[in-house]
Amino acid sequence: MNHCLTAANGSSGSTSGVGSTRQSAASVDPRPGAVNVVPGKARFTIDVRSPRDGSRLAAAADLVREMQAICDRRGV
Repeated sequence: MNHCLTAANGSSGSTSGVGSTRQSAASVDPRPGAVNVVPGKARFTIDVRSPRDGSRLAAAADLVREMQAICDRRGV
């Protein structure tokens, strides 16, 4: 999860070159939510915003591909 959130927060947006697209982690819900426990599962949301729908959709697609590649590398 950390690598995926870093990808979302560390990116300036779509690789299509539109600089006004922004994305960031919106919420994180690790399970179990106990102190000093490494979560076995986590649910998170990412906000992707742009004044142009096409740019926003391209950025979201880029992010999904990047997160899938991260999951594939990590075997999750």
